[in-house]
Amino acid sequence: MPKVKLSYKNPTSRMRYGAKLLFEHCLGIDYCWVDGDEYKSVVISYRDKSLNSPLHSLSFSQDEQALSSGVQFPCEVLGVSDLNYDPFASAVFMAAGWEEIYRGDHLKKDQHNRFVGTECDKPVVELMAVDLAKKLGIKPDTTRYSYQPTIDVDIAFAFKGRSISRSILASIRDFVFLRWERLALRIKLVLGNKTDPYDTYSRIENIHESNGLKSKAFFLCANYNRPFDVGLSREVVVKLMQNLPKWDVYWHPSYLAIDKLNNDDLDGFVSEKNSFPGESSVMRAHFLRCDARHWPYLVKAGVSEDYSLGYADKPGFKSGMCRPYPAFDLVADVELPLTLHPVIAMDSSLKSYLSLSPNQAVELVAKLNDEVRNVGGQMITLFHNTSVSDFEEWKGWRQAYEEIVDLCSRPNN
Repeated sequence: MPKVKLSYKNPTSRMRYGAKLLFEHCLGIDYCWVDGDEYKSVVISYRDKSLNSPLHSLSFSQDEQALSSGVQFPCEVLGVSDLNYDPFASAVFMAAGWEEIYRGDHLKKDQHNRFVGTECDKPVVELMAVDLAKKLGIKPDTTRYSYQPTIDVDIAFAFKGRSISRSILASIRDFVFLRWERLALRIKLVLGNKTDPYDTYSRIENIHESNGLKSKAFFLCANYNRPFDVGLSREVVVKLMQNLPKWDVYWHPSYLAIDKLNNDDLDGFVSEKNSFPGESSVMRAHFLRCDARHWPYLVKAGVSEDYSLGYADKPGFKSGMCRPYPAFDLVADVELPLTLHPVIAMDSSLKSYLSLSPNQAVELVAKLNDEVRNVGGQMITLFHNTSVSDFEEWKGWRQAYEEIVDLCSRPNN
């Protein structure tokens, strides 16, 4: 198959990164840069077709100029050209988190220092790549679609794994607040007559295996630190991890660990990383508290893959991408040895932020999944061991999860 040729003299690092995202990652096709005479545009050619693409100031790292012009996606450029926007700058703008770096102080954040979600129901970078392909006479390959379910384990068990004193205090609280069902369940568990409701690991494994999928989980294994790091003891978590030999188990940096990064305490972050009893070069931040501001730190800490890319309050395509791709440091203008895995849908986004019923959640995930399938991307879902328990607030969500895994696992015909 012939290569796409990009004609330009001395392309910048951002132009090269944008091209890599569009052609190598989104479309999965070969491309190459060739020497050209133009300085204001790139000629994109394939066989007998060509497109003249203008260049935006963002492609030249002229970020102050981009700010003053009020740049947004796609990065439009005035003038006569085959395209009215710069596809390379547009890809960088979304996938590299340009706004988080250069407008971060003005973007709305929540109490956890996470950026509040904006409209992201379409994988806009992927769709831009598809549009370029069609203009060049290239048929996108949607058979590359894949699905990877992921599980976060913040609290390994609802009742098990606590010390006697903590169990007694918890029982007293249940009694005082008249939580009779919870108290009865706690007593049955102590007597060995009931399985812990959060012990959903065998069920999850069976759901995944019946659909030909590998279980991938991120475990919180850090010091107890209220109000956000409330997992169980290291001994309990390690034993649980050892009892899941078929699972890929990775690091779930604590809330406190990300606080360390926010305060430029890389050593504190690395200390927790080094203490994790498993593979810590692959991670997902607790509360999804990781974004473009943190990527250079992750590389310095020895992290090679991050599954934190997504809004907590809104499902969809935060970076405009729906497949693994390399991170980029916009300040240093270099591609980073860090692979990002965008999360498309998370249980708490669906239930807690959007207040959806289980059936409504399945319908929304199905729509998002269609978007991923249309561009041959990778669908990543994020659920917790707690959310498939059918316990208390999560009643009805076990079946929803089974339906979501089933619909996302179907071949992309």
